[in-house]
Amino acid sequence: MKRLLLLLFSLIGLTAFAQIQTLTPPTYESALMYRVSGKNLKKPSYLFGSYHVIPHEFVTRNERFLNIAQSVDKIVTETDLTQMKVFKDSLEREAKAFVLKTKHLLEIPADSQIVNVAPEKFQYINDFFQRYNIETRIDPERPWWHYNILLDIIGNPTGFSLHILRALAHEKTGFPKDAPTTAIDYHMFALADSLGKEKGELESFEYQRSLAPMFNIDYSKIVVDSALTARLQGTLRQLGTAENQADMLYQFAQTLDEQFVPLFQKIFELYLSQDGIATAKKIDEIPGAKEAFEGIQTQQRNLNWIPVIEKMGAEKPTLFVFGCAHLFDGKGGRGVLHLLEDAGYTIEAIRL
Repeated sequence: MKRLLLLLFSLIGLTAFAQIQTLTPPTYESALMYRVSGKNLKKPSYLFGSYHVIPHEFVTRNERFLNIAQSVDKIVTETDLTQMKVFKDSLEREAKAFVLKTKHLLEIPADSQIVNVAPEKFQYINDFFQRYNIETRIDPERPWWHYNILLDIIGNPTGFSLHILRALAHEKTGFPKDAPTTAIDYHMFALADSLGKEKGELESFEYQRSLAPMFNIDYSKIVVDSALTARLQGTLRQLGTAENQADMLYQFAQTLDEQFVPLFQKIFELYLSQDGIATAKKIDEIPGAKEAFEGIQTQQRNLNWIPVIEKMGAEKPTLFVFGCAHLFDGKGGRGVLHLLEDAGYTIEAIRL
């Protein structure tokens, strides 16, 4: 159970991206938007720290953000998010098709379903799943307890965690938990098009894709045969009896409810208050964060971005939008703001 929770939290860290523990006192105040000026910049450029599950309306309904977006010539994100969206949509379709082909392998008999094996624990788990929009994860037409959802969680903890994160983000921003929203980053190219601005990216789609193992699963090539069935059955045997699995699922939901949910509620609260430094410090408290951030090469990416930011900013005023904790110093080293200060730029916080 501890290993499963650490794995889940580590992968959640990939959704949040980076963390902070200030190495030296910053010369800038805490914010989400920063003006970059001086050195070889004829006009200032801007950095905005996004959070990858917050709906874009948080900024696109903000007059000051829109004025800044209008004032620049170019809007730049971490990677080509149009290309990323096409890829992710394709991956999601393949994953859903794979689930349809393997759904029968996850079905469990009535005498092994948690609703019958442990009815007192079932109520708690079912309430948790309903709160965070997980109840139809495997099959929209049948209740989750008809399937071995524990096996699904182990197989795809990132997808499971994203359901909860989106529901929490929607709760904090006033959207229904199942509302079809577009996150800040993914809306930036559409915003650039609407304003007649150029678009760009800090790193290639291929490089960013290589950092996330979940992006390299080819569901279309997974053959649903006797070998796969045997592997699934072997994993189920390792999970133990129906009673043991019910207890594991109950403990898992309870731990998420008591530790994970309050932590991310606070993260979103700090972010929406535009306290970027406190947000990043709180992200640092996610169990398994250090390993996750090393896995996505946070510090190396920050270093890679600096010459790109300098070059683009020198050519024309630009708005750069990327994960908020990339802005700040953390366990992996210096954040983008500190690195730009070291390079001789002036950094000023902007309240939106």
